Amino acid sequence: MLARHPQVNFAMLFGSLARGTARPDSDLDLAVGADRSLHADEIIALISDLAMATGRPVD
Repeated sequence: MLARHPQVNFAMLFGSLARGTARPDSDLDLAVGADRSLHADEIIALISDLAMATGRPVD
């Protein structure tokens, strides 16, 4: 999924999913890095793709 966002050069999962303590209603906590500042539309597209791919809200 991240391959569709070439501006992202790393992603780090944290929070309850990373700790293995997630509940069914837990969100996805993900830090991402990019080579440049991302435009608002790129951020929205990334969050939307992540939410659709995981079935969870994204922070």
